[in-house]
Amino acid sequence: MVEPQERVIFELWQRENAVGIAMPPPDAVAELIVSWLEATLPAEADADADAEAAGPAGA
Repeated sequence: MVEPQERVIFELWQRENAVGIAMPPPDAVAELIVSWLEATLPAEADADADAEAAGPAGA
């Protein structure tokens, strides 16, 4: 999930551009998600590798 941001938007009911709350553009959201995944997935991969190295649980 990404935070909405204040930027210029088109308000249909007033038929004009105004400053308002809107979602970030898709390319900015994609960059944010990719950077989050790059930070999150390596940490999970390391935890999985450590669990496999420890052996099966309860053995």
